[in-house]
Amino acid sequence: MRRSARSSVQVLHSVKPPNERTNPFVELHVTNLPSTIESRWFSWRLALFGAYDVLHFQWPENLLRASGSFKRLAKRAAFAMLLIRLRLGRRPIVVTIHNLAPHETQSRIEEFLLKRIHSAAAAFVALNDTEDLSRWGQTRVVTIPHGDYRQKVSRRSPESAVERRVLFFGSIRSYKNVPSLIHAAAGVDGVEVIVAGKPWNSQIGADIKRAAHQYGNVVLRLDELPESELFPLIATAETVAVPYTSLYNSGVIFLALTIGVPVLAPSTASTRRLRDEVGPQWLSLYDGDLTSADVARALDVARSLRTQRENPGPRLNERDWRRIGQAYEQLYWSVVSDQP
Repeated sequence: MRRSARSSVQVLHSVKPPNERTNPFVELHVTNLPSTIESRWFSWRLALFGAYDVLHFQWPENLLRASGSFKRLAKRAAFAMLLIRLRLGRRPIVVTIHNLAPHETQSRIEEFLLKRIHSAAAAFVALNDTEDLSRWGQTRVVTIPHGDYRQKVSRRSPESAVERRVLFFGSIRSYKNVPSLIHAAAGVDGVEVIVAGKPWNSQIGADIKRAAHQYGNVVLRLDELPESELFPLIATAETVAVPYTSLYNSGVIFLALTIGVPVLAPSTASTRRLRDEVGPQWLSLYDGDLTSADVARALDVARSLRTQRENPGPRLNERDWRRIGQAYEQLYWSVVSDQP
């Protein structure tokens, strides 16, 4: 369909309307799209019966998961119906690659349905191009970077940082390796560790409590914090730690850097590229297992940054959401135009 034949594209996003406890990524994505894109938040009624031109999946596995078996079965049935509607209606699908592989074990049904989405996609969005994306087959992959959070937060004053405070924040899942951070930081004199976030399940919560119980310098806030509490807490950290066992992209890193907090993260293809982009002093990388020496080194770098008289902050010029919104606009128009 030619662009001149229509004035806008209606995009259904696979997430619910944002609130103070949801990831700000999609909110920034949607609010920065140009006026030719009409966005709609997800509901099963709208997805199955409503009008839209493109369905953009963010974390599609979330549409398949539920705590109760009946609700989980109902969501999977609705998902299968949605696949049929998308195919019969020839509505293009866009899928954002947030992770290169699932972080939790999938059931066979979940794996089957997600593969169907991937095979039907008109385009994938890669948040960076540092990894081999050939696993996505012959489908078009468009690289659109993760944006910063300057529209949500301001850069902190260096005086707000609490000396030798290490912060972990965000949803706590097994691969995020929080107990290793607690054990590594415990070997560093004068360090305070704060863990803020909701555990993915009770076992992860129990493992974190068990690790923290061994030391007197760990503060646990094991719940989803609203932005009004989370953003000020991030501003007090001398370093934010991201001790993940696998890392392709992380909004935590961009939120911390936007506020002006240096980050400690594993050395991966994407973090090495990002370190070159934002400045090496803003992203301390480590190889292998996280150690006390890694934590101590990151704190030393953070302290030197905080005490500099003139500090321009991390380089985030390539992460402007207005420019990113224009890239998404071009993508949505292109997948609609490709439809017969």
